[in-house]
Amino acid sequence: MDVGGLHVLYSQAFQVSWIFVRHPDTALNFRPKSHLVKTTYMNLLLKLIEKLDKPPHSFSETELSNTRTELVDLTQTGFKLDWLKEKLDVIYLERKKTADASRIQELEQHN
Repeated sequence: MDVGGLHVLYSQAFQVSWIFVRHPDTALNFRPKSHLVKTTYMNLLLKLIEKLDKPPHSFSETELSNTRTELVDLTQTGFKLDWLKEKLDVIYLERKKTADASRIQELEQHN
């Protein structure tokens, strides 16, 4: 299917449409000519969104770092993804709070 000039699988059409409704400026600066390149980047974006729907405590430090790198890469292709950056920042903060709370509890148990 064609959604917003991007070729996506029928099963992805709803999610891609949702992205463009909620965040209409997401792909305004995304200009690859090749439909294959566009599709590949859209698939990467959908996988990133899926990752960011996981609970904060389920991320390892490596996963968070890789996710941030993927977000930067997608942004450099022309996607405007401030809304995903905010979500990733919240995950970082939640994970840090959880780690800090665990560390405090560990220290209290040793005293």
